Amino acid sequence: GTTEEVDLLIGSDGIRSTVTRSLLSKAKHSNDRDSNDGGLSYLGIMIVLGITNNFYHPLLDERGFYTLDGSNRLFTMPFEGNKLDDAMNGDGTNNPKPQRRYMWQLSWYEPDEEKARTLSQAGPNALIDEVERRCRDWHEPVLDMVSTTDPKNVWGTGLQDRDPEQLM
Repeated sequence: GTTEEVDLLIGSDGIRSTVTRSLLSKAKHSNDRDSNDGGLSYLGIMIVLGITNNFYHPLLDERGFYTLDGSNRLFTMPFEGNKLDDAMNGDGTNNPKPQRRYMWQLSWYEPDEEKARTLSQAGPNALIDEVERRCRDWHEPVLDMVSTTDPKNVWGTGLQDRDPEQLM
């Protein structure tokens, strides 16, 4: 219920930021102040992100990797589980295959915004199918990693951003 005058405001509440929308609606030269998208523009990049379940591969143990093929880019990183967890929670059986969770993200140039929107709205199984199609000839453990990802842990969208000068 109060008002403050400040020189700098950091709004870290995401791309659909309430703070940013408020500033955009007050901006003198905002061409889209009444727009529902808050000045967001499609960047021509589609991303699909997933988190594996109960998966292990030595290439991913406590590290990630990038794979690029000229059209697609895959980024991976550990999400949950490590060697210390194994030691602390071990059952004394020397399980040779520890269980881990990894985050993976595939991105590619998709100039057709409607195609990106349709794919993102098609649901996680369609997104997994697209990732498997794009990565079908890739090295281990890419397809194994994707196949161990529960569809409820998959999300995809066309990337969006806004021109920061809209806020000035």
